[in-house]
Amino acid sequence: MALVKAVNTDDGGKGGAFIQVPSPTSQGAFADNFAAMAAILPELRDEDPVIERTGTTMDGYPVMLSDVCCGYRDDILVASIAVGMQRPDAQYFLVLVMINLDSDERRALEEEFAFAIRSVRSKNEETPAVLTPAEGAGGLEGVYTSLQTSLMPNLFGGMDFTAESVILAFDPSGLYSSEIPAAGVSMQDHCTARLKSCGTYALRGGGWFGGADSIELAQMSNDYGIVETETETFSRDGDNLVIDEDDYRRIPPLPRGTQLDGSWRYFWGVQRDDRDVIGRGIQRAPADNDAGRAF
Repeated sequence: MALVKAVNTDDGGKGGAFIQVPSPTSQGAFADNFAAMAAILPELRDEDPVIERTGTTMDGYPVMLSDVCCGYRDDILVASIAVGMQRPDAQYFLVLVMINLDSDERRALEEEFAFAIRSVRSKNEETPAVLTPAEGAGGLEGVYTSLQTSLMPNLFGGMDFTAESVILAFDPSGLYSSEIPAAGVSMQDHCTARLKSCGTYALRGGGWFGGADSIELAQMSNDYGIVETETETFSRDGDNLVIDEDDYRRIPPLPRGTQLDGSWRYFWGVQRDDRDVIGRGIQRAPADNDAGRAF
């Protein structure tokens, strides 16, 4: 089966795209079948993928992605994105083929294709998948922050110094987020609405004579719902955590009934060698009344 969409390009030409959806199969090795589907277009077989991903779906099943751009057929640009999923009942494959489209047009179609991939269900599944921590996951609670710095080469031949405060909010259930859920919103509800900011975690190692010495972090890596898992070193330092040798300091929760009043600033800047810091600042005030907002 193929789903076809025609597009008028900005230069007055014609472009289009179609999604190739072969029948699900239970025959053959998943990796071999995916490789065959990713090479379905002769024009792209000699091109290296721009993006390759291997991971799992949110409910733990293997998934693979290959994004290849670009080949040509009679001077017409061709690109493709292939995704394969191995579910309990069968292997599912979908290939988005884009013809004579510019980057903006491809981006819009890729967003629609990603949504379609996240919506794929086998015939025995009725509800969308949700992030589900593995058995034995969890064990942490609270919000932690780490100041992470780096040096990056710039276009002027020098180096830029960057600093970023990274937030990790852990829930005892085994869910975590790089954003703090709004007041009164559970971590599960937050992760349902803000899926890409969330993941699952599990503490590993330790045993009878010590605490966990590693943490397994699984997080969605892209809009296609592919979850990638990393294992980092882990230890506790009083109320604080050390993850992958980075210090994460616990942020104590505000007492219930705390009110904020006034305004606050967010500032982002980059220092270029010994020259001045350049950046931007945002200043805003609470939208509630002058008494502030209660938490």
